[in-house]
Amino acid sequence: MPRLLRFYLRLLPLIFTSLMLVSPSLNATSGHSHHLEVSSPLEHSHVNVSPALPKSVGLHGMLLFGSKDAIFASHLPMFHPPHNAQVVFELTFNDTHIQQRIQQQFATLSATPIWTIVPQPFDLARLAPNAEKPLTQLTVDIFEGHFERGGKRIYQHAVIEVKHMLLFNPLSIETKQPAKTFATYIAIGQQNNDETQFLIKLLSTRPDADQLIKLSHIRSALPSTFTLPLHGQLSAPVEQIQQHINEQAPQVIATPLYLEINELR
Repeated sequence: MPRLLRFYLRLLPLIFTSLMLVSPSLNATSGHSHHLEVSSPLEHSHVNVSPALPKSVGLHGMLLFGSKDAIFASHLPMFHPPHNAQVVFELTFNDTHIQQRIQQQFATLSATPIWTIVPQPFDLARLAPNAEKPLTQLTVDIFEGHFERGGKRIYQHAVIEVKHMLLFNPLSIETKQPAKTFATYIAIGQQNNDETQFLIKLLSTRPDADQLIKLSHIRSALPSTFTLPLHGQLSAPVEQIQQHINEQAPQVIATPLYLEINELR
């Protein structure tokens, strides 16, 4: 056998091993997903783009919340692909009738507190601020209530524009991690100086709690983030949050809107 041929035959096992090591990072994991199209990061964004999120095509349901001033969406995350990212953004509906109706609902204290949207399947990673082909528009169905828990579909095929990307937080899927002793909360709605704003808990390691708090009667600037001790729990009770906020703004009222634990174990 010629010497050159023997040399190439010895290289084949090394080439094969290298391909096996590389290939997992190239495989996409399917799952439920909702899509959004993302504009560039804005000055009021709380953006975390490290580590990068792999391709995450699926059906991505989202919590819809807001006030008379603005509407926001928060991806309903899990600690497994393709849903392992906490994503929050401000949006607008292309249909002004839908925009006005949703804002009126959010401005009414007696309104159903939970609204959700279900985008057509898309790659969640394309909402990242540094995505190669970022999304800026999504087609969604709108539900009064939770779309997987008896919610009523109000609109089909509505188009939303991603206005401000506020948070893009990829989540680790590792299981055995140290218990958390503190929780960080991020203010949503400050870019408009709204009288109604929101607090969302920054997710970290599993298990965790997807928690959303409504703040009303805001008359002065509040901190954009703050940290609270957890005392063995996954999230701070609303009474603890209320007390912390009232130390700086006694008139502010904190109201719980959403708390999910089972999907984040």
